[in-house]
Amino acid sequence: MVTLTRLTTVTLLAACTAAPKPGPDPDSDTQNNACDLNYTWRTDTPTVLEATNITGWSYPAWQLDVWLFANGLGWLTPTYYDVSTWRIRYTTQDLGQPVEATAIVTVPMLATEAEVGTVLWHHPTAGFEDACAPSVGAVEGLTPAIVAASRGHVTVAPDYLGLMGGGDPAPDPHPWIVGEPTAIASLDALRAVDAWLPSSGLKARIDTSRIVYWGWSEGGFAALQSDRYAPTYAPDYTPIGVIAVVPPVDIVEQVAIGLDELADATAANALILTLHAAWYGYDNLEEVLQPNIAAALPGEAAASCTSYPSVENATSVEAIYDADFLAAVRAGERFDPWTCFLEQSSLPNPDVPYQSTAAVLLITGENDTLVPSQAVRDAIPGLCAEGYAIEHIECAGLEHADAPLMTLMNQIGWMEQRLRGEAAAPGCGVSASVTCDG
Repeated sequence: MVTLTRLTTVTLLAACTAAPKPGPDPDSDTQNNACDLNYTWRTDTPTVLEATNITGWSYPAWQLDVWLFANGLGWLTPTYYDVSTWRIRYTTQDLGQPVEATAIVTVPMLATEAEVGTVLWHHPTAGFEDACAPSVGAVEGLTPAIVAASRGHVTVAPDYLGLMGGGDPAPDPHPWIVGEPTAIASLDALRAVDAWLPSSGLKARIDTSRIVYWGWSEGGFAALQSDRYAPTYAPDYTPIGVIAVVPPVDIVEQVAIGLDELADATAANALILTLHAAWYGYDNLEEVLQPNIAAALPGEAAASCTSYPSVENATSVEAIYDADFLAAVRAGERFDPWTCFLEQSSLPNPDVPYQSTAAVLLITGENDTLVPSQAVRDAIPGLCAEGYAIEHIECAGLEHADAPLMTLMNQIGWMEQRLRGEAAAPGCGVSASVTCDG
């Protein structure tokens, strides 16, 4: 049996031929145009359509201190600010069409108006349909966002597309580990909040030159994708740091490793393929999955935030995946359009030129079987050659759900240093495994 691990907190680019899209040429290696979607990014300014103050998630500093002590996070105290938490519904776009999305905004309660450092918090996997949206879930899932706000930073936490925390139901499933829609909805949440704050009655304003993108698991993927897309899509917002913990990076290699033998990644990769196909509008899942899996998995993803029995109960890789697909991947051969789909959501994406100057803290778990650390390590040298400045920490002996919590002190300290304007350590490369204990 395979278990699809989900993180809890203490508790492309479809190639486009029309400007302003980057990467106008389709992938030269594929002869299947299912990977090449033609549309133009909209130029509307994202706006907040509805904002609701969530009093139950808004805390005076003393109460937050008590909560942190009770949850073993006393080292984060004392907090500096009361925090006000809001659920927003805002405009964004998908495949060039206007859509809506939701997010949580947590704001420090300042005495006077001031621009402050900002954190774009990208949550780990919560599920694939509206009921799974973190903005309607338990407050524990927003702990990093609330802690960041209590330290004086506006924190924006998008739900991502397909996870509507209010308004009309999402028209499509959540495009899980698909780079472009993840990045655009995240960046538009930031842009919408920036436009909304002056009329909100709150004193904090976004300092567009002091932004950190932060996330765990899927959120680490989202933070890296936001950083990749921001110079092209939202150039007015300049990240100075990216914290990506146990993130999918090279999706092609991650899928290949998950097909070697039955592991957590084996089940997760079937969901990645299913939700990529949904975003691309490609309905030939039986090209990559066994017919019974192809028939069952989309419905399972739409019906539950936690349970996907068709893949979780599988007893072999072969019981999940089509034989021809398995043979091609194991031989290192292309299997288009699927290879193209995965390439365009991998970080080394030539369709989106790397133009960021943000320092990157990238944390992996040595024993991670959901996002295999080997796939991340193998990608780092190529990213360094592209111009990334990556500080890599690999946590010896830790699994996917352990590494984020066991390095939380490192993450917050690194974030605070960047937002204070301190330079990150120079260099870029893969590190040896070290003990992570705080």
